[in-house]
Amino acid sequence: MCSAEVVKGFYEGCRSFIGVDGCHLRNGTPEILLGAIGKDGNDQMFLVAWAIEEGETKETWTWFLTHLLDAMGDLKEHCVISCQIDRR
Repeated sequence: MCSAEVVKGFYEGCRSFIGVDGCHLRNGTPEILLGAIGKDGNDQMFLVAWAIEEGETKETWTWFLTHLLDAMGDLKEHCVISCQIDRR
């Protein structure tokens, strides 16, 4: 999901911003790709963490974000943003 080298690269070369989002995979299963993206000094995307889960639920997002925060450490000086649209 997220290695020590990626965390180091994020803190050394990225802005204090992380965007999280998910997208459904198009393979006929309910699997979803969850991702966390940073932005480097050239405004390019920097993949911080990713996971493939069985579906988009509160439990899978809780698991992903908990592990992201454990790997990243203190994010109090960072902006974490998600764009979630409720399509019910």
